[in-house]
Amino acid sequence: MYRPPDHILIIFGASGDLTRRKLIPALRELQKLDLLPEKFAVLGIGRTTYSDESFREMISEHLEDPGEIVPLLHYISMDPEKEDAYEGLGAKLASMVSKRQMPANYIFYLATPPKLYGSVPVHLSNAGLTSESEGEW
Repeated sequence: MYRPPDHILIIFGASGDLTRRKLIPALRELQKLDLLPEKFAVLGIGRTTYSDESFREMISEHLEDPGEIVPLLHYISMDPEKEDAYEGLGAKLASMVSKRQMPANYIFYLATPPKLYGSVPVHLSNAGLTSESEGEW
């Protein structure tokens, strides 16, 4: 079975119901089937204030079998409508890439209201977080 390249999945709206009830449980199922990349992490983004640890605890409470997915979860609180917040996002991603010794490959998932679909990609691009890496995909 195909295993994708190493990457970080960034979920905007991670403190919401979709992430708790659907996205993280689906990732756990992929993990059980050994279909996640060798080096993989999730960075949740939301307006709700969580630390990495409190986000992991909140997600764990909603999983039947948290298994090994929980240590892969990280979180940053920010307002996705504010362009200056993306500098902090870039710093968090750089730190994760360095600590996990993995490439800076990112997948962005918008579990947000549709009104953010136009602004989030623009802010990501302006912050230099959408440049393509040669040969990774």
